[in-house]
Amino acid sequence: MSTKRTCIVGVGSWQADDCLGWRAIEQLHGRLPSSFLMRAVKAPVDIIDSLADCKRLWIVDACISQDPPGTIYRCQWPSEQLALLRWSTTHDFSVLATLELANQLGLLPAQVVVWVVTVKCMQFGEIASAEVSQWVSRLNEQIVKECQ
Repeated sequence: MSTKRTCIVGVGSWQADDCLGWRAIEQLHGRLPSSFLMRAVKAPVDIIDSLADCKRLWIVDACISQDPPGTIYRCQWPSEQLALLRWSTTHDFSVLATLELANQLGLLPAQVVVWVVTVKCMQFGEIASAEVSQWVSRLNEQIVKECQ
């Protein structure tokens, strides 16, 4: 029987600013206790594969919103604010739909937090905005602080 851990899952792709979730996970390695399980996934539905080992689930993803790029949201599931965000169109099945499915199946841990950063562009063929590294650093500072 495995020990339940805090799982942090970065959702993303290499399409423009959608890489934010993956970059956040890359840069969190070595900054959090080894008891944290960190994964990068391309499809939000792949989050479900991590749930068996989770006592807490934290998800990191990018979105487009009316707020300025670089705005960081921390949303406890369930949250009306999550439904108001325009999720990345690079995924076939959204983070929100994945959480709703996992909830219906009784798979979600007691605590689910979704960290979302607004970005400029998630268009196919575009490169990441120069500010993505800065946004990832600010986000990770908040995540590390919450883990202390």
